[in-house]
Amino acid sequence: MEFSRRKWGQYLTLIAKRHFKVKLLYFKSGLSCSMQRHSHRRELWCFLFGYGIFSTDKDTLPVCTGDSVEVDKLQWHQYKALSNTLVLEIQTGTCVESDIERK
Repeated sequence: MEFSRRKWGQYLTLIAKRHFKVKLLYFKSGLSCSMQRHSHRRELWCFLFGYGIFSTDKDTLPVCTGDSVEVDKLQWHQYKALSNTLVLEIQTGTCVESDIERK
């Protein structure tokens, strides 16, 4: 398992295979990740607790405990936590950390 701290919180990689990765993301209230997209993977974000705003290039959605959001390849996305938030992120495709483009 891989643990990493970020400006917005931290994450723990639970499973890491070439075409499949599962992470547990913890966002601190009031913080957000960068607006980003991926060329080689899709993501499913499952909100385990907390609430915030999930933005894509198409929509801005309020999300809370029990919600999920699908992110397609090349779709810009960003999450802003309005409370402490725990997210299960499931990646499929080519799952490497270098596959991130930020705005």
